Amino acid sequence: MKLITSKSLVLAAAIALTFTSCKKDDNEPSANAEQTSAVDNQLADDITTDEIDLFLTALQNKMPKTTTSASVSVETTDTGTDTRTGAVVTITGEGFPKTITVDFGTEGKTVNGITRKGKIIGTLTDYWWKPGAELKIVTENFSLNDVKITGTKIFTSKGYNETTNSYTYTVKVDRAKINSDNQTFTWSAERTITYYTKGTITALDDYFTVTGASSGTNRAGDSFTTTITTELNKPIISRWFVSGVIQHQVGSRPVAVLDYGNGTTDNKATVTIGGTTIEISLHR
Repeated sequence: MKLITSKSLVLAAAIALTFTSCKKDDNEPSANAEQTSAVDNQLADDITTDEIDLFLTALQNKMPKTTTSASVSVETTDTGTDTRTGAVVTITGEGFPKTITVDFGTEGKTVNGITRKGKIIGTLTDYWWKPGAELKIVTENFSLNDVKITGTKIFTSKGYNETTNSYTYTVKVDRAKINSDNQTFTWSAERTITYYTKGTITALDDYFTVTGASSGTNRAGDSFTTTITTELNKPIISRWFVSGVIQHQVGSRPVAVLDYGNGTTDNKATVTIGGTTIEISLHR
C-alpha cells in the first residue's frame, strides 16, 4: 500500500480543481440569465471545493494513509500552521468524532492572489480514507476574496477501489448562500468525484472524473439547475478539464450547454444556447 501513500497528497490538489470557473472574453456577448447562472454555479463550486481541499490537506498531513486498516494513531489535540495557506489548523477530540478548525484570522491570509478570512470548522466521523467516513463542514465569518458563503457541506468517503486504483468521494451542499459584490444567490449540489491513480508510482499520469447535479437561485433571482451530462475529465497535470459537458437551465429558458472539449489541454470551452455557440476562457 506504499503506492497509495505516495499519491494521497495529490488528491487534495485534485479536489481543489474539481470545478473550474469561467470568465467571458472581452469580445463575447453580454451576460444573460443563462450565463449568469453558469458563472454563479461555478463560483459556488470553486468556493466549496476550496473548503474541502483545506480539510483534506490537513487530514492527510495529520492522518496519513499507510495501510487500508485504521492503524494510525491520532493525537487527542494537535495544532499547527498550514504552510501552504498560513492557516492555523487545530484537531481536537479523543477518538472519533474529531473537530478540525481551519482558522485564517480576521485579517486573513493571502497566498497566490487568494485571500481567505475567518474559520472553517469540520466534524470528522472516522479516518478519512475509510468507506462511510463523513466530514461535515460549516463556516464562521469565512470568505474567499471577499466572497462569503454559508451553509452546510457534507463530504463522504466511498473508500479505495484496488481493482481500479481509485478513490471515490461524494460532496453534498444543501441551500448554501453565497454573497458576491453585495448580491446573494443560493445553491445546492451533489457531486461524485473519482480519482484514478492508475497503479503507478508517479502522480503525473493520474486523473479524476466528476459527475452530479446542482440547483439554486442566481443573483437575478432566477431559479436554475445544472446537470453533468458527460462526466468531466481532468488529468492531474492539466489546469483545466479536458472533456465533459454540463447543461445549465434557467426556469423554462433555453438550455445552455458548457462543453470542455474533446481532450485537448487548453483553457478554452464553448457555451451553446439555442443555435448559437461562443467560446469562453477558463480562469484557474
